[in-house]
Amino acid sequence: MYCSDTDVLEITFDSYWYSHYTINLEGPYAVVDYFANSPTVYLPVANMGNVVDIYIESEDCGSYYGVLDKTAFTSME
Repeated sequence: MYCSDTDVLEITFDSYWYSHYTINLEGPYAVVDYFANSPTVYLPVANMGNVVDIYIESEDCGSYYGVLDKTAFTSME
C-alpha cells in the first residue's frame, strides 16, 4: 500500500516467512535494497522519482514484480 501523504510504501508479508524476502526498489534517481526484518515493512520512496519498480525476491517463497506510479495518487483539484 502506498501513502501519498507520507511518501511511504508499506508491504506486508506472511508473519512466519517474512525474513526470507529481499525488496529491491528502482527509480530514475536511486536503487535501494531492503531486507524484511518484520512482517510489515515501511519503505520511504520520496527521493525515488514518480515511477518505482518493485522487485520482491526469495529463494524459496517466490518472486514478485510491481510498479508504483505515484502520479496516480495525485489530486486533480
